[in-house]
Amino acid sequence: MPLMGVLKKRFFSRHLVVQPLALFAPNTLCMKTASIHQQLILPTTSVDAYTCIMDERIHSSFTAAPARIKDVEGSMFTAYDSYIEGENIVLERGKKIVQKWRANETDWPKHHFSEVVFIFSPHEEGCVLDFYHTDIPETLVESIRNGWEEYYWEPLRFYLNR
Repeated sequence: MPLMGVLKKRFFSRHLVVQPLALFAPNTLCMKTASIHQQLILPTTSVDAYTCIMDERIHSSFTAAPARIKDVEGSMFTAYDSYIEGENIVLERGKKIVQKWRANETDWPKHHFSEVVFIFSPHEEGCVLDFYHTDIPETLVESIRNGWEEYYWEPLRFYLNR
């Protein structure tokens, strides 16, 4: 069977994306991946936490790095001066963000995308953010895990507590 005739299925939350295999780098077909889950309490409402991630000006401010993002499903985004790139798949204001996501890392195959999911829920101290990042190249999972804490959650907490 010719390679172009084979399809690779990828699930992004409620959406099934089917793409020809030829669009994926060969080493992504057998690459080992891993997932992370992080949970944090933020001293703000779920809507405000969602806005911090999805508003280009606020995102750029709390990360101290350029971001290009729109609160529109299907739109592309970049963050950290294009170190991060992806697409907004599902956006439910104040409740959920689902994105196709990749880092511009040497060990991250060019055409491989992971999935990030932000779930916001009310809490007596503000809101709970349950964060899931799946399909991360296994060789990068610790770096990515630490990166979320150091470059997103710590600056976001600082921004919200100022």
